[in-house]
Amino acid sequence: MRNIRNILSVVCGYVAAVIGAGFASGQEIISFFVKYGKYSIIGVLLSCIIFSVFAYAVLSVCVEKNIETYEKRLKFEIKLEKTHSTNYLMEQFDARKRSDEKEFMDKLSETAKNAIADACTGSNPRIPTQEEMEKLLVAVYYDKDIDF
Repeated sequence: MRNIRNILSVVCGYVAAVIGAGFASGQEIISFFVKYGKYSIIGVLLSCIIFSVFAYAVLSVCVEKNIETYEKRLKFEIKLEKTHSTNYLMEQFDARKRSDEKEFMDKLSETAKNAIADACTGSNPRIPTQEEMEKLLVAVYYDKDIDF
């Protein structure tokens, strides 16, 4: 019974992280599948097969190498030498390393406008105003707490 519970917990975590975090939200289901009518079932089945094969491959390596955490998985996969792999990844995606402050500020208004116009923004429970989106982008750029 405990083994089944562990398996279900991994499966649910995988489904939530990979599928529920963007691939199969409401907007994507319509975009990827529903608009093709009866042929959409082929896309659904193909997606299930691809995700299943990928999950099996990843989890097989984890079992074989006795990897029990994401950090160990990242260290194994990309051979990180740093202790905190999450910090390493955050450093790689640090917005301040990709653009200078003047360029960021010059493009802030346009970037916020484009972010609001993005199809995914409309599916959020709260649609930000232009001012709120700019404030959010500035907070992310300067690594500040979001307090609104």
